[in-house]
Amino acid sequence: MTKTCILLGTGRAAQEVAKTIQATHKEVELACWRSAARIHQSVSTVNWTVTIKNIDSFSDRFVSSSINKVCLIGRVSDQDIRQPSDRESLAALLRDGATLPKVLRRLAQKVSAKGIEFSNLSREFPEFSIEDFVDRRADTNEIGWFKKVRHSADSASGVIVPDSAVVFDNDQLEMEKEDGVDALLDRIGAHGFGKAKPSMLVKTSPSGLGAILPCVIGPRTIKKAATAGIGLILVDAECTVLVERNQFGAELSARGVKLISIN
Repeated sequence: MTKTCILLGTGRAAQEVAKTIQATHKEVELACWRSAARIHQSVSTVNWTVTIKNIDSFSDRFVSSSINKVCLIGRVSDQDIRQPSDRESLAALLRDGATLPKVLRRLAQKVSAKGIEFSNLSREFPEFSIEDFVDRRADTNEIGWFKKVRHSADSASGVIVPDSAVVFDNDQLEMEKEDGVDALLDRIGAHGFGKAKPSMLVKTSPSGLGAILPCVIGPRTIKKAATAGIGLILVDAECTVLVERNQFGAELSARGVKLISIN
């Protein structure tokens, strides 16, 4: 029997997912990183010790509960992923030149060996799928931009993975920074980008990591994109998690923003 756990991090998206799951899927277990315990007060915590050697302390909590699928949502705090004294800690691996996506792929392999699968939330629960809102499939030019943004995500050298970017009509690309995609859209809306006009927002996740680092979109993204002058958003529907579904649909209709899928 498949038993699923939603593992919650910090941020608005994780809170919205928790509310939806609690209201509609009583049989699904909720857990959260220890740093997110105050946000999700009624949810059990998981001690996050992301070291390649100590992965057992992460996976045993799920094995003991007969959980074989884990869906991750929300950011994980630095304090939950650093163990500076451990030579196999994430911090040490990154200092040695490993990229975060590479470390996470190793993590997925280790967990898989215990019979646990990371799964994208939108593949398990249709209410988090964006498929119904996709306008059309991407053309060759759009796929080219998507690949450029994904390459930047694949190459991320720090804890934060830049998985979103704005494309301008002069073929410039402005990647999100550590403050996230909302802040990027706010900057463009407030200050523009010289004489260039924003033509497209691209949201992705590193190659093969749509289950561990899913792309998240909601009504705030639509509102901010429209305010910044963007009418087209490019996503990979298979690795995207949609939050606040009803409000999202209303914002799309009101703002006239189109969603394009690369698959």
